[in-house]
Amino acid sequence: CVCVCASAEVVLKCSIEISEGRHVVCAAFSAAQPRMLLTAYGPAPSLRTTDPSKLSGFLCVWDTTEPSLPQKILVCETDVTACSFSPLKAGLAFAAATDGSVMVWDLREGSVLHRTRVVNGAKCVLRLPSYSTAHAQGGSHSSSVVCLRPVGSSRPTPTTGDHSDTDTFQIASLSEDTHTRTH
Repeated sequence: CVCVCASAEVVLKCSIEISEGRHVVCAAFSAAQPRMLLTAYGPAPSLRTTDPSKLSGFLCVWDTTEPSLPQKILVCETDVTACSFSPLKAGLAFAAATDGSVMVWDLREGSVLHRTRVVNGAKCVLRLPSYSTAHAQGGSHSSSVVCLRPVGSSRPTPTTGDHSDTDTFQIASLSEDTHTRTH
């Protein structure tokens, strides 16, 4: 994956075994921390399993100033179609999927809450979603989600650059059958 940042080219080196045969299907920079990049990958050829290291959905959180290895690896059971960070902090990552679900990962969660696998001889934490609309009654779309965007967030105050504790936002999603939802 090659990323162009401020007139400089950065090559993201996702050389771990579970990324083999996958291609980037979408990407999103963090508005709050512009050097943070979320990339979502398509499924590996003929890969369907419940082993977390081989799940269909695969995303990486990158710090573009350290492109040799992703900061976090996110996995899910379905193919990812769209992704986004929280507009307020890079601590929440969102993804939408072909099954109509929207998922959220709290990137601040400790590694002990997730599965650790040895990948290419190194320990690697594979993070399952903190929440998914997949099993929530009326929470998912009935078709693949094609767009995912944060809405309703406020901007940092000009004097401090901070957000107040009351800042909120929602995630809006659009499915291929033109239905929208806010989460």
